[in-house]
Amino acid sequence: MKNQLTLFTICALFGLLLNSCTKDNEQAFPVKFYPESIEVKSAARMFRSTGEVKNATEISTALNGTPYFSLEKEPFDKNELALTFTTEDSVVIGNSDLKFSVKRDGKQFLFYSKATVRVDADPRNPNGTTLWHLLKYTYNGVPISRWNTALTKETRVAYGNFKEIRLSAMAYLILRSSQGSVSSNSGLTFNEFNSESATKLQPDETVIVKEYELVLRSR
Repeated sequence: MKNQLTLFTICALFGLLLNSCTKDNEQAFPVKFYPESIEVKSAARMFRSTGEVKNATEISTALNGTPYFSLEKEPFDKNELALTFTTEDSVVIGNSDLKFSVKRDGKQFLFYSKATVRVDADPRNPNGTTLWHLLKYTYNGVPISRWNTALTKETRVAYGNFKEIRLSAMAYLILRSSQGSVSSNSGLTFNEFNSESATKLQPDETVIVKEYELVLRSR
């Protein structure tokens, strides 16, 4: 009788523990995240076809006040950068109807835009190709070799859980020189730097990137 009682007690405790773990894993939706801070993940880095340039003065001169390279010092709209998980597999960015599907792998979240976009796959075309190769995470689209373009989706990457998420961000500046003049393309993408792209730059190209993490918490 004593052994039966002990066995019953163990089974009861195990059942309570299992029930507790199940409740901890449950997540109610929607879940809304608001930005709390912006942290610098990597200082500005400059690359040319000859390798990385580490002269701080040269980097600063090339940037010349380019936007997004001092996000940690600038105010930002918390509502515009909020994230709302409507379900485990779908998220809405900011106050807009910008919807992304979600692929989760452990602590990593990959957000893929619902809309499909066409990108130039020719590294010698100045209309944005270099930026696509700078991104560490991209959607595996369908190549269209006839026009040297590809169909893809905007990809954003974050890490964490449903209490705190760190959204990756990368400021970029792409410079091209041609016949004595220099053209530029700059902006901010919520992705990470693909270091392999730096080995594929052309002699007339210069790239500067700076990486951040946007810390968001649910409430």
